[in-house]
Amino acid sequence: MEKPIKKINISYTNAIIVLCILVGIYFMFNIVQGEHDKLKQNFKTIDSLKYEIHKIDSLHKEKDSVITIYKDSIVYLDRVIENDKIKIVKIKEKYDKIRPTVVKYTNTQLDSFFANRYGY
Repeated sequence: MEKPIKKINISYTNAIIVLCILVGIYFMFNIVQGEHDKLKQNFKTIDSLKYEIHKIDSLHKEKDSVITIYKDSIVYLDRVIENDKIKIVKIKEKYDKIRPTVVKYTNTQLDSFFANRYGY
C-alpha cells in the first residue's frame, strides 16, 4: 500500500508544483502586461509633452523675432533722435551767429518794429 500512496504524493507534489508554476506565470504575465500598459501610457505622455514643448518653442521664437524687430526700431529711433539733436545744435549755432545782439532800442525803433510786425 505504501507504493500507491507514494505515487499519489508524487502526483500531488507534481500537481502543486505545476499549479505554482502556472500561478507564477499568470502573475508574471499580468505584471508584465501592467508594466507594458504603463509604458504605453508613459510614451503617450512623452509625446504629448513633446508636442507642448514644440508649441511653446514656436511661440518663444515668434516672441524673439518681435523683440528683435522692436530692438531694431529702438536703434533706428535712437539714430534719428541723435541726428535731430545734431541738427538742433547746428541750427542754434547758426542763428546765434546771425542774430544780432541787442543792447538797447530807442522808442522810435520799438514803434517802427511793432508797426511793421503787427500792422498798427
